[in-house]
Amino acid sequence: MARTRNPPRRVRADASTGDSKFTRAEQKRIQAHIRARGMTFEVFLPESLAKWLRQKIQAGMFHDPAEAAFVAFQDLQELDRHPIVRKQLLQAMIQDAIDDPRPGIPIEKVRADHMAQLRRYARTKPPRPKALPKRGDLKKRTFTYAKTARKLATPGIGSRTPAHTPSR
Repeated sequence: MARTRNPPRRVRADASTGDSKFTRAEQKRIQAHIRARGMTFEVFLPESLAKWLRQKIQAGMFHDPAEAAFVAFQDLQELDRHPIVRKQLLQAMIQDAIDDPRPGIPIEKVRADHMAQLRRYARTKPPRPKALPKRGDLKKRTFTYAKTARKLATPGIGSRTPAHTPSR
């Protein structure tokens, strides 16, 4: 008895590839082409930024750290295209620091506190790295970076609007 071979299973492509359908093998080849032309790297975030990012992921702003990095680099690229906006942002950040009502901290205290923290780290075993917050079964979720880009670009959904869009 001859075995009939099942045809390759077709899966729906994501929004970036249009309405076409590709087999899993074809999707893997497409991803390999994309990865060969892109860049993958590791990033260290200090504790305060890591905490901020975990909160954003848990709130659904980003799917994972990779998506957050992707969006952040898109934002930086947009700021490069708009040097006036970049300058205005820097001026606003400086003004916020000037207007901060909290008292300044002398550099000697900052250095002493930092050295004390380093000494504590040198004498103790490091904690386990914190895991990302769970957001349900990620295998069931379909997600594209395009969805996030649209969500971030829509005023009132997400916390940012593109630099080239006047705020409302």
